[in-house]
Amino acid sequence: NDTAFIIDTIYAIPLAVTTKDTTICQGTKIALGDSSKTGHLYVWSSSPMGFTSTLSDPIVIPHDSITKYYLTETNTLQGCSKTDSTIITLKHLQSLLIRDTSICPDSQINIGDSAISGYTYSWASNPIGFTSSQSNPSASPSSSTVYYLTETDSVGCSATDSTKITIAKVPKIN
Repeated sequence: NDTAFIIDTIYAIPLAVTTKDTTICQGTKIALGDSSKTGHLYVWSSSPMGFTSTLSDPIVIPHDSITKYYLTETNTLQGCSKTDSTIITLKHLQSLLIRDTSICPDSQINIGDSAISGYTYSWASNPIGFTSSQSNPSASPSSSTVYYLTETDSVGCSATDSTKITIAKVPKIN
């Protein structure tokens, strides 16, 4: 009476855990993965190309509007691997500013644009003296002035931009 045993080891397929697809503010850091597991290798890449890592949970600051990050996790004991991905989208705020321009002395000009629902606006100037919380305030500078707009959306993303209004020289009539 012979007895034969077959011992078969079943290894779990790696999970390859990535953060859920997400939209973040421009300039924000985000962690992409999860904690590491002993005996596992992690290989990250991105599209557009440019990012690679062998950490299980790398932190990135994306620069492209949309970046897809790929993780391949391999169990080194038996070679099984799994790939997953996450898409990180950057939220870009629309600029409301007019282009740099010149106006006649003693004139006024609207320097912004229509309000966007849920946004707040904060204006300042150099030289100092002008402030506003409107999306499209009217300005009447007495000298060339740079106006700075900081706009913030409903989730807290903010961006600052500027426009220069120059006072044109009045032509002399001979």
